[in-house]
Formats: sequence, structure tokens, C-alpha cells
Amino acid sequence: MATLKSNIQKAAWVAAVCVGLGTAAWPAAGADLASARQVKALCVLNFVKYVEWPADAFASTNEPVSIGVVGDGEMCRELQMAAAGKMIRGRTIRVQAAAPDGLNDKFHLLFFGAKENKILEEALGPIKTKSILTVGEGPQFLAEGGAIAFMVKASRIRFEIDLTAMERAHLQISSKALGLADAVHGKGPNL
Repeated sequence: MATLKSNIQKAAWVAAVCVGLGTAAWPAAGADLASARQVKALCVLNFVKYVEWPADAFASTNEPVSIGVVGDGEMCRELQMAAAGKMIRGRTIRVQAAAPDGLNDKFHLLFFGAKENKILEEALGPIKTKSILTVGEGPQFLAEGGAIAFMVKASRIRFEIDLTAMERAHLQISSKALGLADAVHGKGPNL
């Protein structure tokens, strides 16, 4: 019973911190990586709520939002659990692993694990102008052309947005998400 109670408390904590998107607490020393992944997974789902894709990004009005995860199997499983049974904007959510050499426009959002930072230029290059929201980790991700990057600052998971990358991908992000970002870089039609 104690384990069930602690799991419920943990889930409530994760949900509460993701409501504010950019204010998730995460202990820096001895960080609980599962909790960090939960926070990031819920934030990724929130990003889907606050981004608008062009009409032609979806083949039909009932096509699922397709999320691909490159190089982080644990994050893929966490996103699958977070998305199970949920709908965003009337669409179901499909989450699957994605190979860095097979990225294409079948995905609406691609999450790149931190271990993939070494191949970002090669992986992001061919998809930069496609209507794909790219989410990753660390400042290098933004420097290589990613749209949203998670950062750890003052023991908290934060995120930064690059408007130039958003505009290049023909995506619109809401002012609410921009207001919650730790930093907004570049220029785009959102400003």
C-alpha cells in the first residue's frame, strides 16, 4: 500500500509540475532519471497542445499525432505511457522509436535523446524545412537547428525555444508556451 501511495504522490507531483511546462523541479544531485523522463514526456505532450501545424501536415482530420523518439528507448517508453489513451486536439497520439537515418515527414514531432547530440547536424539537416517539431536536450540541440531544447538550470528542467527553427518548419507556437520558456531565441512570426 505504501508503494501505491508513493507512486500516486509521484504521479501527482509530475503532473503538477508539467502544468507550468517550464518550471519542473528536478533534484540535481542523484537525480531520479525516471522522474526527469516523466516530466519531459508530459512537457512534450504539452508542446503538442501549443503548436499548430500547417493543414497539409496531416493526411486526414483523424490522423494521429505521430511522435518519434531518436536514441532514447526509456524516453520512448515514457512517452508511450504518458500518451496512452489520450487525445490532443481531437487526435490520438502515436509514439514510436525512430532511426536517425530514417527520419521523414511521417512524424509530426521528433524527440532526440541527449546521446544523439553527436549526429544532430546529419540528422536534422534533411528535416529542418519539414513540418516537424524537433525537441531535444541541451544548447547544442538549438545550435544545430532544433526548435525546443530541455535544459537543466538551478536544479530544474527548463526549456528554450528557437523561433527561427519553428518558422523554418512552418510551425506556429502559442504565446502561452513562449511565455513559459526560459528563453526564446531567433525571430519568427510569433513575435
